[in-house]
Amino acid sequence: MDSQQIIVLYGPPCSGKTTIGLLLSKTLNLAFLSTDQLREEFPALAAFTDENNETVFITFLDRLRDYCKTGQSAVCEGFFYSQERKEQLLQIAGTVPVYFVLLTAEIGILQQRLAYRNRSTTKYLKPARNGLLSQAKLEDYYGRFKACHYTRVAIDTALFSPARTVELLKRIKCRSIRRLIK
Repeated sequence: MDSQQIIVLYGPPCSGKTTIGLLLSKTLNLAFLSTDQLREEFPALAAFTDENNETVFITFLDRLRDYCKTGQSAVCEGFFYSQERKEQLLQIAGTVPVYFVLLTAEIGILQQRLAYRNRSTTKYLKPARNGLLSQAKLEDYYGRFKACHYTRVAIDTALFSPARTVELLKRIKCRSIRRLIK
């Protein structure tokens, strides 16, 4: 890898951020930092409340700061829906390049994925955690995510498998991400 870089996958819940982030970090051999991982690490923060979301975000920024100080590149995922949150993330990164990728899908697709998550018993989709996100809260979050001037690319995850999405990210005509692949 030529230089330290941070790739940020953001978008509404159930948009595939964790799945794609894990695949991308494995493909690029980069660290992976996830708001979902923090919620699992600190069970008291599992509920999707504004207060918990803020605590998770602050903890996320602390971990990102550590990565930046130690020269590590990373794939990060979370719901950085506001301009302020993106700017805080950029401030923490300092001179480290940060590339934002918006992952999303139509609300109906996200609702289907949430219903599946709430029935799932797999390691990554624990009903005890995911069941705390209601359909109404999902719709509220969905309305907050829009591409902004920081966004390098937006991908509709309903159109591609996670593996295909990673392949697309590897081929984007963005020198920063392409450099990570070489």
